[in-house]
Parts: sequence; structure tokens; C-alpha cells
Amino acid sequence: MSEMTPEQLAQGVVRLILAIGGKQDLTPAQVATHAGLQVEAGDTAHAFSASGPVAGGGRYALESVADADGELPSRLDFAFAPASAAPAHCTQPLGAYKQALTEAGFAAQWIAPPRLGSPGRWHFERGAVVVYAFVGDAAGADDAQTCVSLLQILATA
Repeated sequence: MSEMTPEQLAQGVVRLILAIGGKQDLTPAQVATHAGLQVEAGDTAHAFSASGPVAGGGRYALESVADADGELPSRLDFAFAPASAAPAHCTQPLGAYKQALTEAGFAAQWIAPPRLGSPGRWHFERGAVVVYAFVGDAAGADDAQTCVSLLQILATA
């Protein structure tokens, strides 16, 4: 699979988020269709993953998470890692997510790091879909260029 640019990856993840109406939409087919990722599901749609390189350095990894064994996923976790050779390079800046989600009607709330060394996070919510964007411990509410290290997409219904 070829590398995705950071912009292509962000656009695909946003398309996926906007297509989710509930847990029934957290499937390998939905991820492949909307995010454009090659998903590995094995014999079941209950647990699946995807990973790959990001152009300019870095990687992404997706993992489905279920509330209990044998159940359909209720959450998708996207982890974004910078290239080890260029740790200052941001794989996924917050700005694209924040802008797209708020324009799509998601309520946004900044949650400052609860203690020294903990990541801060943005909470986006619309209907039965909640998105958490975890950012560095030095990030502030107005820092659109801060890097997203983990993006959790939860379906509550």
C-alpha cells in the first residue's frame, strides 16, 4: 500500500467520523470505504486493524475496541507516531480535525491536562458519536498546530 499524505489521512478519518451514526457503522467495510485504509479483519468483523506509513515520515495505526469479547466494536483508536528520525515532525495536526468536526456540528470542548506530564485532549460530540483528540502536555486550547497522538472515535448507541 502506498503512503498517504498527512492531509489525505486526516480527510479520510474525518469522512469516516462523519459517516458514523452508531456502533453498526464501526465495521472494516466502513473504514475501508470512507477512510481509504486497507483493513485487516481476519475471520471476523469484531476485531480489526490497519496501519501504514504517512508521507514525510511517521505512521498511523488503527485498532477496533469492543466493550466485551465477541461484541461489535464501540470504539476506533487511531494512533499517530512521528518518524523516529524526525521527532519534531507532526504526523497529524489538530487543526484539520477541529475545523472539520466543528463545521459538521460537533460541539467542541478543550480538556486541559489533568496533571503534569499528562496529555490534554479535545472532546467533540454530536449525537451518538464522541471523538477525543489527545495532544501533547504542552498544548493549549488555541494551539491548532499541536500534534494529535491518539484519536478515539466512540459510538454510544
